[in-house]
Formats: sequence, structure tokens, C-alpha cells
Amino acid sequence: MNKEDYEKMLEELYTKMPKKSITKERFEIPVLDLFIQGNKSICKNFYQACDKIRRSPEVVSKYLSKELAAPISLSEGRMVISGKINQKLLNEKFTDFVKEFVICNQCGKPDTNIIEEKHFYFLVCEACGSKKSVRNPNFK
Repeated sequence: MNKEDYEKMLEELYTKMPKKSITKERFEIPVLDLFIQGNKSICKNFYQACDKIRRSPEVVSKYLSKELAAPISLSEGRMVISGKINQKLLNEKFTDFVKEFVICNQCGKPDTNIIEEKHFYFLVCEACGSKKSVRNPNFK
């Protein structure tokens, strides 16, 4: 095979390959919308925020309950916190959760899963393949 045939085949191959998509979208941590009703703080967009970070509302609420030292219940698509909680504090704790259990520390993307191997938990990135040890996400 001569050089011209090789370059022709290579050029043909490049034309058949799909175009690489370059997305400029950036992941933004959702802001939890909180309002106080009586002696309870209610977050009405909690389930949407959990969907965006791809984590179960039960796991996230356990983390927040522990961090805020307040009982939390999930009902009717909302998170109900017993007691009056500052919205800024709630969003800080939610951001801490996302940074520890969602964002990849290598590539910075939120495309991760938590897996268990021999009683150890790892944050595995689907984008870059990195694997990082994390504490138990069930917060027992």
C-alpha cells in the first residue's frame, strides 16, 4: 500500500466518524427553595434538586438531617424539616453533600455513581473513570 492510498483511506475514515460534540454547559448545584410555615421549614423543590444531582431523596435527606441536627420527613414531593432552618445554611449543607458525594474530584463533572465493594464505598465517575473512596452514603 502506498502513501496516497493510506491517506485516502484515512480521510474516508475521518468523514465516517461522528463529529465530536463540544458542550459548553456547566453543572450548577441546584438552590433549595425553603419557606417557613409555623414551626417547620419546607423545601418545595427538594425532589427536583435530587433528580438533578442523581441521588435518592432519602439519602440526601438523611445527610441533611444529620448535618442540621433536625428531624426531616419527606411527604407530598417536599422535604419537611422540624424547626426553623435558615435557607443559607440548608443550601450550604446541600452544597457540601454535592461536593462530597456527587462531583468528581478529577474532572469536576457530576456524572458519578456510588458503589460498594467489600464494605467500602467509592465515588466512580462515568466521564473520566476515576474512583475515589467516600464514607458510607447511608449515614448510619
